[in-house]
Amino acid sequence: MQRKPHDAAVAVVEYEIRKLNPDGLILNALNLCGEGVPTPEGNGRLNPCSHKLFRRYDIIISSIGAGKWRGAMPLRGTDGFEREKVLEKYLVPIEAWINRSRKKRKDKISLRIEHLLGKPDSVKIFLSSLLVSLLRAQQLAAHNRAEKRK
Repeated sequence: MQRKPHDAAVAVVEYEIRKLNPDGLILNALNLCGEGVPTPEGNGRLNPCSHKLFRRYDIIISSIGAGKWRGAMPLRGTDGFEREKVLEKYLVPIEAWINRSRKKRKDKISLRIEHLLGKPDSVKIFLSSLLVSLLRAQQLAAHNRAEKRK
């Protein structure tokens, strides 16, 4: 039911963008999921549930400013290795909390995550496990992309 108004709003925004940018370089880039995987035109996705959300927004904003997709922020290529390491710092303590590991890490991130998650219950464990599975998949994809571009 909510999809109809969303689709209509996206169509209006795309129409206005195409009037200003008829060759569609920026609009076409906005219709990509991640790096170069096409999504159906008109879906309005900006992929807010991704470990590289803010970098993606920087790329979009700088592309608008440059008038060309990635005109100011070219593809870096192997930064997936860095993202993989950052994700690991968060995923290991979440997994330890899920598994109620007796071997507790004492670093600042681990202590903060344990504090924020609080006392385990079935819902928190499920949601944390889901988060880990989604981020592990993104971590693996980032690593594999970086390997290909190395």
